[in-house]
Amino acid sequence: MNFADPKEQLEIISKGSEEIISEQELLKKLEKSSKENTPLRIKAG
Repeated sequence: MNFADPKEQLEIISKGSEEIISEQELLKKLEKSSKENTPLRIKAG
């Protein structure tokens, strides 16, 4: 699977979001997901 850069993913996820509780924690999870080549599940809503 090809993933976008974790910072780019964070930018896409946060686009249109009113608030992200822990942006740093989300970035860590995105980096781990990219490193392990597994998709990250997020809950929107």
